[in-house]
Amino acid sequence: FQTQRIEHAFVEPESTLAVPVDCSDGQPGLHVYSGGQGVWDDRNQIASVLEMEPQRITVELVSNGGAFGGKEDMSNQAHAALAAWATGRPVRCTLSREESLLIHPKRHPIRLAYRAGCDDDGRL
Repeated sequence: FQTQRIEHAFVEPESTLAVPVDCSDGQPGLHVYSGGQGVWDDRNQIASVLEMEPQRITVELVSNGGAFGGKEDMSNQAHAALAAWATGRPVRCTLSREESLLIHPKRHPIRLAYRAGCDDDGRL
């Protein structure tokens, strides 16, 4: 048995706003407004992309609709963060529907192998 690859088809496309900020210690950091489903994972992945300590990045979940698990993976968060970090200015990145379909991770197909049996009385 095999499932198919699935596009989650959430209603609103991905959108991220990344804003350069000063951290409490006076060092530069970022505040990222994201519709993703994993703000801690997003923060750590953005920090990895920017080679920055995760503590200098705040990722805030913005109000969004159902994503059916489709926004657990990053899409444009790192792109916006990198552009904001490089320019020192706020950067918003909103994907069109076509861009969302092309870029966003899909639920991968799963191949399952089952073996079923029963005893002499018909119990599984």
